[in-house]
Amino acid sequence: MKYSYWIFLLFLSVGMFACKGSKGTTQAPKTESRYDAMAKDMCACMGDFLELVDKLNAFSESGDTEGLMALMPQLEAESQKVEPCVQELETKYPEMQEDNPAEEEKVKASLKEHCPKMYKLLEEQEEG
Repeated sequence: MKYSYWIFLLFLSVGMFACKGSKGTTQAPKTESRYDAMAKDMCACMGDFLELVDKLNAFSESGDTEGLMALMPQLEAESQKVEPCVQELETKYPEMQEDNPAEEEKVKASLKEHCPKMYKLLEEQEEG
């Protein structure tokens, strides 16, 4: 089993779509698709973390437990950076917190274009 699945699932449930009740005052710009802006912001927020997940997958696939263990402090440190960033996004994009499959599909389509690594993780998570 890939560790990235669990790590991504943790961030997805904690930050992206699970928290309810945040009220945002800052709105995304109207000049580009709101979904594109959200995807770009999510990618910027998760960028370094996604790079670490790639390394984690490589260690996991090769069976390098020493590499996995050495990577854990970096993952933990990066996760502490990601959490406040995701909270800011929840404020900026309150719809991230809603359970709306149509909205999720639009966000995923934008992620596929603007943040393919995150899109790939979502697809892997859904496949299971």
